[in-house]
Amino acid sequence: SPGRRSTRISVSECHSGATGDRHPQRRYRRHREILTSAGRKTAWGHYGSYELFSGLSAEPRGVMVLKLTEACGARPPCDWCPSFGAAIFGGLIFDEGSDLSEAALPWREGRRLAFYGDSITVGWGVRGGGDDRACDDGEDHSAAWGVVLSRMLEAEFHSVAWSGIGVLLNDAADSPQNRTMPQMARSVLGGVPGAGDVLPASWRPSALLVHLGTNDFTPGHEMSVASFAAAYVELLLNLTAEADSRRPASKVSPAPVTAAEPPPVFAACGPMGTRGDHRGEYFPCSDIWDALAALGAQRALRIHPLDFQRLYEVDANVGGCNHPSVQGQQRMAEIARPVVERVLGWSESIT
Repeated sequence: SPGRRSTRISVSECHSGATGDRHPQRRYRRHREILTSAGRKTAWGHYGSYELFSGLSAEPRGVMVLKLTEACGARPPCDWCPSFGAAIFGGLIFDEGSDLSEAALPWREGRRLAFYGDSITVGWGVRGGGDDRACDDGEDHSAAWGVVLSRMLEAEFHSVAWSGIGVLLNDAADSPQNRTMPQMARSVLGGVPGAGDVLPASWRPSALLVHLGTNDFTPGHEMSVASFAAAYVELLLNLTAEADSRRPASKVSPAPVTAAEPPPVFAACGPMGTRGDHRGEYFPCSDIWDALAALGAQRALRIHPLDFQRLYEVDANVGGCNHPSVQGQQRMAEIARPVVERVLGWSESIT
């Protein structure tokens, strides 16, 4: 909130530390050193802690907890993302005389965005540099396009995203655990099927933003546009039906909330596999959007495209392992913002 400083706690595997270092490899290494020096093991099932603030005045300080990496949920190593694991936030410890109060929410009431995607939406390699090193260590969901867009629009967000996942086919690594998004859309932990619902029953999104297909069209899969579009529309129908079934709890009366239209759907495509990608143009965005529009019209489903093609014509938009960089993810959010604002009728968002 205005006038308050905030420090975010980052968690990778079972490591936690205050963010702010521009070099992710050094940042994660520092987390391990802090936890080890505190006498706490960083192995599976153990906790670590370290000091966030010291020597402060009575001025309030804000703390935000954000999971930066996808949650495998199985004992390391995970089969498709060995650097990542489930994270448990154990709480805050205060010195005598300190107290805890609820901070003002950093989003506007009623603005809720739900994102479904793959490694691009996760933010894999976003801080890894323009090569194939440090891709796991470079994962930072706080810099991914969905989170950046949500900050721009002052919206609360939930992300359901897994590296390597597709609608019909995952990438060559068969990840995560050879389950596609229709099976993973409600999973809290990637390595634990049926671990629990992602969203509470009262959390109804204002819109669904989906970025899938890059893995389905991996060279060698020989995926057809027709097959992909048919499966994509079925997934979107299931997601919208589930989202539409969620109703905010009434604070005034137990009477049911008036029925509303299903939330709008946005389908993103690019930049990987599109013009400017030195690894080839294999993702037929225009053909997919045409097929989605035709099939969606038959099912009373309007799908709004988000066009992230050609971003890789600018080298600085490419990060680790050919995934979007911090600048590339920022540009994706900037492209999506006016489209989402127009469809949802949102205005007066922060810059």
